[in-house]
Amino acid sequence: MPVTMPGLGSGIETDKIVEKLKAAEEIPIKNYEEQIVDIKVQNKVLEELQKKSLTLEKKLKALYDYQSPFENKVLVPSANGYIESVANKDAEPGEHKLAINTIATKLKIHSDEIKDKVLPASTININGKETLFKGGSLEDFNSFLNQNYTKILTSSIARKNSKGSILIIESNTIGKEGLLLFKDSNHFLEDLGLIQSPSPEKQNNEMKSEQKNESLPLSFSEEKLTILKSGEYILGQDKQTLRLKETTTVRIDNLEKIPAEAMIKELQLRITEKKNNSTEEELDPGPYSVELGPVENVNIKGISLNSYNIQRAREKPEDAPVILSDYGIILPGDKKISLKNSGNDISIPLKEFPSYIDFYTNNTDIIFISPLVIYTIEQKKKPEEKPEEVAKENEQEKLFPHLITPAENANLTLDGVALEREKNNDLKDIFKGVTLNLIKSTGEDEIEVTITGDTEKSVEAVQDFIVAYNELLEFSREASATVKTEKAGEYNKKKSETGPLIGSSMVRSLINGLRIKVSSAYPAFREPYIKISQAIGIHTGEAGSDWESVSKGLLQMNEDKFREMVLAHPKAVKEFFGVDSNGDNLPDDGMAFSTVEFLKPYNQSGRGIISSTIKSNTEKIDSINKQIAKKREHIDHYTENLNKKFSHMESVIRQQKSTGDYLKQRFKQSE
Repeated sequence: MPVTMPGLGSGIETDKIVEKLKAAEEIPIKNYEEQIVDIKVQNKVLEELQKKSLTLEKKLKALYDYQSPFENKVLVPSANGYIESVANKDAEPGEHKLAINTIATKLKIHSDEIKDKVLPASTININGKETLFKGGSLEDFNSFLNQNYTKILTSSIARKNSKGSILIIESNTIGKEGLLLFKDSNHFLEDLGLIQSPSPEKQNNEMKSEQKNESLPLSFSEEKLTILKSGEYILGQDKQTLRLKETTTVRIDNLEKIPAEAMIKELQLRITEKKNNSTEEELDPGPYSVELGPVENVNIKGISLNSYNIQRAREKPEDAPVILSDYGIILPGDKKISLKNSGNDISIPLKEFPSYIDFYTNNTDIIFISPLVIYTIEQKKKPEEKPEEVAKENEQEKLFPHLITPAENANLTLDGVALEREKNNDLKDIFKGVTLNLIKSTGEDEIEVTITGDTEKSVEAVQDFIVAYNELLEFSREASATVKTEKAGEYNKKKSETGPLIGSSMVRSLINGLRIKVSSAYPAFREPYIKISQAIGIHTGEAGSDWESVSKGLLQMNEDKFREMVLAHPKAVKEFFGVDSNGDNLPDDGMAFSTVEFLKPYNQSGRGIISSTIKSNTEKIDSINKQIAKKREHIDHYTENLNKKFSHMESVIRQQKSTGDYLKQRFKQSE
């Protein structure tokens, strides 16, 4: 390709002319690129706006969903370090006195000091599991225990000094349930110093049990009676009799309680059937007719007697319908027991205490008298002992000569009532709605525990909402901010101060909608009828605040007032944020619920207002890039044509100059 030097022939800098013409053609491209930059900035701002809007929606939902904190309770001890607790919404507020006399402990024992020696083979029986130890070193026996009894104990070896070691055995179960029962028929464990033979006192002091029958009268009273089949009934004044007439069924529930440890045996009662006042003839009218029998001759001591003809007849009535009568009781599970022809004194075996008893009668008049539930309670007692036979030391200290900690249950005193539990942790039956962990004993002292509303979590949840709301409001305002220009030409200088979303109707709608939702009134269904946020201390400015700060719409909280309302009216505060107004167990109104519903169209993934705007901007960028590509292609062709034209011009000018130089030379020669 020949080398050309632009402007050599013409003296004109054609390359600069081409560059300037090209730059003029590229001005639209720069405008397009600036638009792309602006749109990308808008998308980043929109993404941040959506993020903050989703955060606000999440914080609002936390105020009315099933985990909302307004009804949460907390247990506060007067002294720390003794208990840990987690209270739920069902905990009952109140003040209590608690003493932890002892905490539950695991059985932990150790052996005598054992120097290097070989242990003999032996059959080991722990908690009924029998296994053969083949003999070996102390380390071998330690491994044997951990392999064969790993579910119930943990064994380890501790070096006591340079010459000897001890074997340490710890139960895996806390409390008395973790007491390990060793059987040592060949004295192997006793020789190691782990156990010792039980003393005669222990063998003689075994508990004996006896059963004692108890009875529980079941009274008849109006408050316990429910009519299942209408009829006539009469209650005795002493509440011990129930008379049913004709066809009647009544239920007696809310029965008296019996001890939990009782074993139910039977139900006893007496019955009396009332008879109608009928004559003997009415009760037994006799046969309808009597005819003559056969003629017979009877000789009594020489006297001969013949039979007489006997005939009696009466009018036979028309056949009357047969009326069946019955009476009895019905136990839970539709267990019907007829008591007709059962006598006056009735005993009915029971397997469990009935939650109710139905008494019924069909076509008869019956009186049920003095029902009793008979049950037994097993009582354990020791045989009488002489004072000198009573062991003074702890039973486990007798069994284990090297007792580190006994297997003991936790012993507590709650409001003067002694309690015993098999473990220290996850105690859910000390206080209703509270899970309690015992850490250490309080000794002889008591601590005060107070169950009250957990306002800390409520304050935290509302503060999180206020922070998220204010951040979204401020961010939206800055993103759509406008700047006034007083002189022409100042726009470009102050353009950086304007928001990327200036003039966005979407942002304006978002800000205005949020402010309306937060400041609106909502229905209230319980006292003290909280309808607006100011009633619980949430506001845009205290009374007397300057209008400029109030007009910004940023939320504030009077924490003291809010705590007071949560403690006094937790349900009303919760229902202000989200309430079920139609009884379907789902929130359908309230400030937080309504605001979430307002935000959903903006935050919906993929199809929401913000997501759709971002998608539209992205498509706009793609369209602009296509226009830029077309413009660049046009500029390339345009530049190429310019270069060709200027190159041709240079060639023509050089040729003309060359011809002119030739003619001048020829003219000189001719002269």
